[in-house]
Amino acid sequence: MAESLVVRTLLFRLERAVYGCDIGLVREIVPQRQATRLPGTPPWVNGLVNLRGTMLTVIDLGMRLERDATPTTEGSIILIEAEGRRLGVVVRDVMDVTPLTVEPPPEDRPDEVVLGLGHLGPTVVIVIDIRALMRQVLL
Repeated sequence: MAESLVVRTLLFRLERAVYGCDIGLVREIVPQRQATRLPGTPPWVNGLVNLRGTMLTVIDLGMRLERDATPTTEGSIILIEAEGRRLGVVVRDVMDVTPLTVEPPPEDRPDEVVLGLGHLGPTVVIVIDIRALMRQVLL
């Protein structure tokens, strides 16, 4: 069985749940803006935005992770950078930064981008493996 690990986590809300990701990969948080849709991409890929002269792929994480979620029209874009690549992730509400003890996900892991589960009082936080998400989106 895998061991727990402590991750300094950026917490955010999507449509139904609280999620988190490693704050060490977050470069900045900017207000959501209109993306240029790319033909042939999944519905959870919003498209491209121009962020100070750099084209950035932006995804709607709620549409990617939560069944029957509606597109996020208000919220923020979390700019993630890992392995020399950048990705914008749309979330509804950025909440806090906190250290979380992350337990491994269940064996029958429903999604390969879930790193594990953390607890913040009575709230369960689903911790996202941003590197795995980036590999899926930026092939």
